[in-house]
Parts: sequence; C-alpha cells; structure tokens
Amino acid sequence: MPEPPRIDPVRIQVANRVVELPWATALELRGRLLAAHLEELEDQVAQAGTSRAVILDRADIRAVEDVVGPWFTEVGLEGAPEGLVALEEALRLTPAHGGR
Repeated sequence: MPEPPRIDPVRIQVANRVVELPWATALELRGRLLAAHLEELEDQVAQAGTSRAVILDRADIRAVEDVVGPWFTEVGLEGAPEGLVALEEALRLTPAHGGR
C-alpha cells in the first residue's frame, strides 16, 4: 500500500547545518537511497520528521553525497526540487570533505 502524502518536512543535519526537505523531495531521496542500496539511510529518512533531524556521520555524508551529486547534476539548478540545492551545498561544504 502506498504511503499517504505528508506535509511534514524532513530535516537532515550535515555537520553543523540543518537542511529541511519537503516531504516530496524526501520521498525522492528515499527512492534514490534505496536504488543505491543504502537501506539503513533510507530508513533513517523514513523515520524522521520535524521533531528530530536525520544526523549524518562522515560515512553517511559521503554516501548521501554520492546519491545527491548525480541527482543534482541530472536535474540542474533550474529543475532541482525544493531543498535539493541546500542539501547539495551542505554536503559539498561539510568538513568531511575538507570544506571544498
């Protein structure tokens, strides 16, 4: 049975930044995490809500960046769903990557 639509945003903490994703963007992220065989991360996003953020550690940051980077490249700035630009930027600028 498909999940009912939600209006709650999902918050993801990347180092000292918290990014808020609308439910539709979070749902797309979950699908892409599953496609990348990152089931544990997908479950964290599925269980999150506005009350608590998904907190990414260094390994999680790299794994999510490997999913978000190609997604962002695929859709581009103009086609990026709400929240994706902020998430990509937070991942790219995190100290886990030397703030590159």
